Amino acid sequence: MPTAVTDGMTGLEISRFQLKARTRRADGALLRVWFGESLFGLSELMPWTSLGDPSLETLLGDLRAGRLESRLIERALEMARVEAVAREKQESLFSAPVANHFLVAGPGPLAPGDWLDIRRRGFSAVKIKISSVADLASTLAMAPSWIGNLRLRLDMNAKAGADDLLLALDRLPVLVRDRIEFIEDPIPFDGSTWGALSRRSGLRLMLDREGAELKLSEKIEYFKSGILGGFIHKPGWTADDEALALAKVGAPVVVTSLLGHPIGQLHAARVANLLTPSLGSDAVHGCFSHIAYDQGVEFKYLQTAGPKLLPMLWPAEALMKIKWERL
Repeated sequence: MPTAVTDGMTGLEISRFQLKARTRRADGALLRVWFGESLFGLSELMPWTSLGDPSLETLLGDLRAGRLESRLIERALEMARVEAVAREKQESLFSAPVANHFLVAGPGPLAPGDWLDIRRRGFSAVKIKISSVADLASTLAMAPSWIGNLRLRLDMNAKAGADDLLLALDRLPVLVRDRIEFIEDPIPFDGSTWGALSRRSGLRLMLDREGAELKLSEKIEYFKSGILGGFIHKPGWTADDEALALAKVGAPVVVTSLLGHPIGQLHAARVANLLTPSLGSDAVHGCFSHIAYDQGVEFKYLQTAGPKLLPMLWPAEALMKIKWERL
């Protein structure tokens, strides 16, 4: 086992979870990592096989066998270590409220009432997952009349082609296009094609999973050259030090969860707090993934106010309801 990952660990337990919504299902596992007889830390293991991650059972098998090379496993163990430190001090995992965008993960256009409700609840930005270029116009069909001052954050998951995307953007009403704050992973990453798309569209392009194989130095260079307009950071996927380094050079960084358990949301909010000195206290992140799912018991312990996630540590009452399996 890699010493840096397992140093001080004395035990590991898991608890599988499944989150459901009309159009999605998330299968993951909570980790409870022990450091001695009485101290433990919590995190989540949240793969998305549709985006190329190993299956949950594969990752759990690797954990049992002591194979910890997967980035998801390494990050989960590290986050549990950080949570254990906060738990030992009986402190919240983060110190200040974190503002978030509203996440739209389902198909079909937002209705007028949806737009009005989002604005009424105090959100300043909406992130919309776009399944295909053909769905772009229909998804935003009601936006011109109801968007108000909301900013749009579009996530394409690299499912578009540059020319098709440009054509679809040109067909949007000017009012809607002007509200687009950025497009996340618009097309498969390549420096020259992203640079051309950025120039031709005039929009900020944010790098998420498409930059998984890039070194930190390469990301910084792409940002400084204007090819990239910023970065999406998922603590369950990428080391916190990378987000801090990117923000330090002036890059916009939006921290999001892995769309899993609320414990993952708290870890995302923790990193968002760490970035405040570089990004400012008015930065808007993506730690509100619970609104993508049916509101089951997993979410009732979250402390929120409007679009903000409030400082907290996952409570003992919630832990008592979880069945753990020792690995």
